[in-house]
Amino acid sequence: MLARFAHWRPGSSFDFRRAREIVRYGYLVSANNIVSYIRGQISNFALSRLLGPGAVGLFNKADSLSQQPYGLIGGAVYAPVMRAIAKSQDNLDLVKYLYLRTIKLVCLYTFPAYAVLGWLAQDLILFLFGAKWIDSAAPLSILAIAGLSVLMVTVAAVN
Repeated sequence: MLARFAHWRPGSSFDFRRAREIVRYGYLVSANNIVSYIRGQISNFALSRLLGPGAVGLFNKADSLSQQPYGLIGGAVYAPVMRAIAKSQDNLDLVKYLYLRTIKLVCLYTFPAYAVLGWLAQDLILFLFGAKWIDSAAPLSILAIAGLSVLMVTVAAVN
């Protein structure tokens, strides 16, 4: 319907150079998605081979909970900042300032969340999911400490 209002009619094009560019782009996006998926599943594969499928479930519960602080805080911050950066993309000093300030602020706000998550992992798992998931508290504590270390490296790199 929109094509009709825009007075656009689909047609055939035999511009093989343009088609090759589109196919190349699609191939690169697909390859990137496949590599990202494999990278995300390596821990599940290793855990299932070493400890069995039960460990995978406990790890996935802890992993999804450990990603919440960064996902909630980072997601709320990055979208408006990226719009501001897009608006002022010609002013490189402002773009650099906004980008570095955003990283520092996200780290500042997520650091306490990861500290509390690591400290209260057992109580939090018990409260949120019940006693049958209590074994996922240890992986959650480890992942929260890993989140803290990633934040410290990020802050050190930004400073």
